[in-house]
Parts: sequence; C-alpha cells; structure tokens
Amino acid sequence: MSNKLPTTAKAMVEQTVKMELSFAVIAICGLYFLSLTPPVVGSNLLVTLSFALIAPIATYAVGMASMRYSGQWVRRQMVAIYKQVGPLFRDMSIGQMVVIGIAAGVCEELFFRALLQNALELKLSGVWALVIASIVFGAMHAMTFLYFIMATVMGLILGYAYQVTGDLIGVMAWHAVYDVIAIYVMARKPQWIGLNALD
Repeated sequence: MSNKLPTTAKAMVEQTVKMELSFAVIAICGLYFLSLTPPVVGSNLLVTLSFALIAPIATYAVGMASMRYSGQWVRRQMVAIYKQVGPLFRDMSIGQMVVIGIAAGVCEELFFRALLQNALELKLSGVWALVIASIVFGAMHAMTFLYFIMATVMGLILGYAYQVTGDLIGVMAWHAVYDVIAIYVMARKPQWIGLNALD
C-alpha cells in the first residue's frame, strides 16, 4: 500500500476500508491458527453501553482540552496532521465519517486487542502484552510523533478496558464512536482543538 494520501474523500474512504479489512482478515487468520478464542462480550450490558456512549465522548473531551491548551510544539504537530488530512475530511459526508469510524473500530480492535494483545499474553504478562500492543497500535497511526503518542495512550486505554472487562464489542464501539467524533471535529470544527481552516 502506498504511503501517499488519497486525493478525494471517496478515495480516502475506500483506501481506509480496504486497509481496515486487511487488519480484520489478518486477525481472523491469526486467531484461527493460534487457536485463540478471546472474550468478545463482557458480562455487563451497562459497561458495553458506557463504552459505546460515554467513554468516547469523555476521552475525546480530555484529549481535545489538552490539545487546545497545550504549547507550540503540540500546536505545530496538530497543524501538520490537520494539513495532511483536514482537506479530505472536510469533503466527507457524515455517512463516510461513520463508515471509517466503524471500519477502524471493529477491524483494529479485532487485530490489536483480540489477536495481538491476547497472543502476547500467552508469552508475556498482561502488563507487557498491553504495553507492546499499544505501542504497535501507536506506531500504525504515527503521522507525527505527537499522533504516535496520542494513539499509544488511546491504545493503552482501550487495551486496559478490554483486559479488565473482556468486552471486545464495547471497546470496538468506543473506538468507532471516538473516531467519528475525531474526524467530525477535524473536518467541521477544527477551532474546537485550537485550529482553524487557515492553519
């Protein structure tokens, strides 16, 4: 796959969905060949609903506040990200944003939590499995060093939530809703994170 970003919103959605589906295929094959049967649904519907509705808003709000009121280095990193993807996101419909969010939430959590984190736990402690899976998650999202850090922290949060609850569906929903919010803000409300359309 090319490192070059697509030039239209439609092409970005298509490329993203293809990439996310490749994560899912690798995860399903890996789970099969390793004979792993990871927990999928937690025992508490309220936790799953919280993951889907409250957790993404809370984590995004904390991240948004830290971005908005941080120093110049963070701002420069955010401007670099915004310049890379902002124009493509601005042209996306809400439906396209939702498709990307769902594809990322489901496929990435299937790969990073259900496969990678669980496979690492076969050989390492739960803490090391969580840390390594989160760093790999961050590296796969590294458009800038800041984004690597942000994604790694998000991976730690999602991975820990999965580790504690065994609720893969809830973590998938959390990730998907978080991504939809993040894309929407970048596309339609960049001033919320201290950016504007001219940055």
